[in-house]
Amino acid sequence: MTEPGLTLSIPVVFPADRAYIECMADLASIFDPEDEEAAELAALTAAVAEADADPRPSISHEKVRAWLLEIAAGNFDAPPPLSE
Repeated sequence: MTEPGLTLSIPVVFPADRAYIECMADLASIFDPEDEEAAELAALTAAVAEADADPRPSISHEKVRAWLLEIAAGNFDAPPPLSE
């Protein structure tokens, strides 16, 4: 008998091999590389379409990279790139 407010729990023990095998059987469906690649491609496609549709002015990656390389080389007065 337990005192009021206390919970009695009985551990249920399964063989370690059985639990591992049951978990491993589901991994193929959870981490399907084809589904993961398709999801990544869809996300990238959506991000590019969103960026292309953005009406705000932008600066190309190449221009920003060149500017940052100038700063890294010690030219701290290098003018920042202008939007296109």
